[in-house]
Amino acid sequence: MEPKRIIVGVDEGELAQYAVSTGVELANRFGAKLEFVHCVPLESEAWAAAAAIDWYAIRTDVLVDRRERILAQLKEWCPASPRIGSLDDALVMLDTRPNRAIAKYAAEKGADLIVLGGHRKTGIFDFGGTARALLHHAPCAVWTQPCAQREVKTILAPVDPSDMKDRTLEWLRCLAQDAKLIVMSVFEPPSFAYEPFQAGPTGLPIKIMREAVEKRFVQFVADTDWGGSDVETLFTEGDPVEEILAAAKSVDLIAMGTHGRGAVERAVLGSVAYGVLKGAKCPVLAVPTRSADSLLSSADETVGATT
Repeated sequence: MEPKRIIVGVDEGELAQYAVSTGVELANRFGAKLEFVHCVPLESEAWAAAAAIDWYAIRTDVLVDRRERILAQLKEWCPASPRIGSLDDALVMLDTRPNRAIAKYAAEKGADLIVLGGHRKTGIFDFGGTARALLHHAPCAVWTQPCAQREVKTILAPVDPSDMKDRTLEWLRCLAQDAKLIVMSVFEPPSFAYEPFQAGPTGLPIKIMREAVEKRFVQFVADTDWGGSDVETLFTEGDPVEEILAAAKSVDLIAMGTHGRGAVERAVLGSVAYGVLKGAKCPVLAVPTRSADSLLSSADETVGATT
């Protein structure tokens, strides 16, 4: 899985620089086309109702001003690269909120990867955030870069052997060609199980379940084609997010699949991928199982684009 088209989401925050440098490096590495997308949420109906104004003129002025500021940032951050060409041509302005707009634009353009800067928590229940929305709606892999870029020498790959998707495996093969790959599985004991030889209600022995899960994991790693990568296995027990973050302290990238659950479901039940994204100090690559076709067929938001 070598990306041919990469989209970098940029704003005026300092963390966007991490996304830009990573996007440029990945585009140069894989020979991919690179675009930068900036969203300007302009509520035209609300503004027009508030006063008798020339909305078209104001909208144009705002977009031109914001475009000039973003271009100035990109010129400062971007080294010369044949994958970019003219920065003016590479920058796309979307006249809408970024939540679904970037994902929908990526689907329409057939992008293989979306790159974002660091993630910030928003709200008491943590519903908001562009990264959160992208995990649910993105038609392609999403790379979040919360820190300065560094060479990827070790990749942590948390997997579920019973639900491993080809798209995730293709990304792991691609990225781990020159890196060590740590394939990880976490056993999370169910609440209805019990330890053998201990008094308690009838249930399933945790030890037997753990051994069965570990055996299946070891067999899965042995039977999987990892593309000739240097593979190490790690099997742990506990809360998946906590175990993954603990193991990630000595790696350069976490790469994992995500089902893209909705905000309400994730707030109540939790999401491993999103929990890892929030807590990780290193880059995270989340590969969704949803296709671009399913995103476009279910999308109900119109994206306005100006170049």
